[in-house]
Amino acid sequence: MDRRHRAAPAAERKRLLTMPFTEDWVQIIRNNVPLYNRLPDSLKEQLHGLIHVFLTEKNFEGCGGLKITDEIKVTIATQACILLLNRKTSYFKKLRAILVYPQTYVARTKSSDGIITIDGHSVRLGESPGGVVQPLVSLLMFEDLMGLIVVMWYPIVKTKDRLFPDQQQ
Repeated sequence: MDRRHRAAPAAERKRLLTMPFTEDWVQIIRNNVPLYNRLPDSLKEQLHGLIHVFLTEKNFEGCGGLKITDEIKVTIATQACILLLNRKTSYFKKLRAILVYPQTYVARTKSSDGIITIDGHSVRLGESPGGVVQPLVSLLMFEDLMGLIVVMWYPIVKTKDRLFPDQQQ
């Protein structure tokens, strides 16, 4: 089912905001987004609805051979939707696709000083418009420019392990 470039109508969003959340998804979030465990129940409930809207309206694309799973989608959606809690939101209305690589990737680069143009390659962990490497939260701030963000799955999970070592399984 391709939901690319589709914003849900207001009635559909209202339904999504109140849909029950699966225990499997709650467990994914508990494991991968440590902040979730510190949220009050009212914000968790709000977050669940925002995640339903995000997952319905946004297209995830696996790159570099990465197969997109519920764990990947739910984790990225949660990180994005935390930014929307207790706010009037447009649900990242111009964001259309999230390209997810398993780790780093190599991008073609071109630079010029006005006289000489140099073609090259750059190893990246993620990027926003203009090729600027940023963490996921920063990338979402740029969504209005291109409707596309690129994220690396492996660093997202490993960052959680470094920042919250007390929550290791």
